[in-house]
Amino acid sequence: MFNPKTSVSEFVKRTSKGMDALKFKTIEEKEFEKELEKIDKQVERMLQEKIQEFSFEVKAGWEQTHIPEVEDVQVIVDKTIESYRIFKKAGKFKEAKMMKEKIKETKYAKEHLKVVMSLDFTKPTPKMVEMAQKNNIDLNDPKVTEEFKKI
Repeated sequence: MFNPKTSVSEFVKRTSKGMDALKFKTIEEKEFEKELEKIDKQVERMLQEKIQEFSFEVKAGWEQTHIPEVEDVQVIVDKTIESYRIFKKAGKFKEAKMMKEKIKETKYAKEHLKVVMSLDFTKPTPKMVEMAQKNNIDLNDPKVTEEFKKI
């Protein structure tokens, strides 16, 4: 418990999660988080629609796929989010709206890249199988699979 020979701050350091646990979110921060959640949901819907359009299935676990280029895109997302915050706080709502749209576009691009890099060219969709049959293409041919990987 509390020891009168130590300072209150030492007691707090030992018994809590630190000073970060004492920080409270402002209404503005909560609103900002809700906006980002809304963007994430929009991006997820857009991504699911795009996945339905693909000619090949996406590998399971694509969400956890590590792709170095994705880290570069994440840096852009982070900078765009920061710009959005700055414009919004400065009352530059036109610019903030533009940055908000850029956040959505960049997040979508990041997730789209992960999906495309995780396509399984050995598992064509029924639509692709039908198209290949019409054009006399053997999707099981390793050369064909390699060509799709190159594309």
